[in-house]
Amino acid sequence: MTPSSIRLTLKRSYRTIICALLVPVLMLLVTIVGLSFQYSSCIENIETANTLRETVGDQSTEEVWQIVSGNLAFEDGKQYAYMSRIVNGIQVLESSSSAQSSQYLQAAARATETMKNYFDILGKQIAENRAVAYRESVMEEISSVARLIDEMLQNYIEEEIVRIGELNRQIQSTTFVMVIISFALLAMTGWYARKSYQHVQQAIDEPVQALDKMAAAIAVGDWDARTALPQVEEFRGLARHLNHMASRLEHSVAEQLIAEKNLQKAEMRTLQAQITPHFLYNTLDTIVWLAEAERNQEVMDITMALTSFLRISLSSGQDFIPVSREIEHVKSYLAIQATRYGSTMEYRIEADGSLGNMQVLKLLLQPLVENAIYHGVRAKRGRGCIVVSVQRTGKDQMTFSVSDNGIGIEPEKLRALQADLSAGVCPATQSGGFGLFNVSQRIRLYYGTELQIASVYREGTTVSFTIPCKEQENVSYISGR
Repeated sequence: MTPSSIRLTLKRSYRTIICALLVPVLMLLVTIVGLSFQYSSCIENIETANTLRETVGDQSTEEVWQIVSGNLAFEDGKQYAYMSRIVNGIQVLESSSSAQSSQYLQAAARATETMKNYFDILGKQIAENRAVAYRESVMEEISSVARLIDEMLQNYIEEEIVRIGELNRQIQSTTFVMVIISFALLAMTGWYARKSYQHVQQAIDEPVQALDKMAAAIAVGDWDARTALPQVEEFRGLARHLNHMASRLEHSVAEQLIAEKNLQKAEMRTLQAQITPHFLYNTLDTIVWLAEAERNQEVMDITMALTSFLRISLSSGQDFIPVSREIEHVKSYLAIQATRYGSTMEYRIEADGSLGNMQVLKLLLQPLVENAIYHGVRAKRGRGCIVVSVQRTGKDQMTFSVSDNGIGIEPEKLRALQADLSAGVCPATQSGGFGLFNVSQRIRLYYGTELQIASVYREGTTVSFTIPCKEQENVSYISGR
């Protein structure tokens, strides 16, 4: 190729490139400006979200605590103002957020409505001059909702951080393309530029894809996600920080889950320990007067029933027992109570024998039966009847129910009882509320299901719950005595 040919080729190339570059350069400039605007918007969103977190995490809960502790009158508190500030902030964020980020904002908005409802409940309790214990219970619920809102805002911030990373990569990629194009136009070394571009593109694409994959995994809750440090220096710091963030998130979430689980289990075990003392004293009194009356066979029967009841209650510290032993436990309890109440009470147990080896959280039926006796059949005139049923419902579920033909629950009290149990509040003002609350909290914690209550005043009550069938190994069905 002669020098003239080279000059002609260069001249033609320059003219073609300059003409062809005008539109792409303008498009690239517009793109960079747009990405920079989005980048700034993300930063502002993160700052706003952090401000909202401070409001819900520190200011609002501290305000409520001042009210609960009596240091501040409810009407003088700023709790509703804080809620309005949070709602307005969420609405501002939704107007400039992606669909992926907005789902967390929507969840936070729903949670603020729940918190406002708890404020209303607290105000009502204060107006009614309810005990401090009730206010503290509502305070715990408000704190729980505040943590949920904080978690949703934190998830939103993480999503915005991912979005910033994506925008940063887009800006870098756009700038890089401009540099490559400019280098190619100036040097007219198409082959070298093409090879160099392929090499650099691969060096960028691999860490970008790895970081994107890791960020996506973290966004869906995979705290084990990690990425190797890339060869591109610009991405090494980002990869290192993401790995560190993932490690801290994993550790923090694991500690929080363990702490909450242990706390809830400890509370439930404390509730279990409160089931038997009063019943035990009454049973021993019954044994004494039977012995004084020389009714020896009945003394033996009730003593054996009590032994079986206590053995299953302890269950060597196990939380789960076979369904057969749960039935035997409640049958022993009913046998003792039938001895105490004589002809004024009868009972019937209807159990599907195929469910004997299925495992169930222990001591679920006995509190329901106790509630049926003391707040159902004992309050009516005439002979009372209690029916305990354990039946298979569907292929992989089983339903436990306790029915009585007792006095029932008035409609207004029934609605209040159901509302309290649904909200996780111990209905201390309701008859038998503690036993129902205990069972409701335990099945919600362990199974994620709800306690169902159906009652007709002066006709009777049925309390039931449904849980999955899960067979327990190395156990056999044990029938009641």
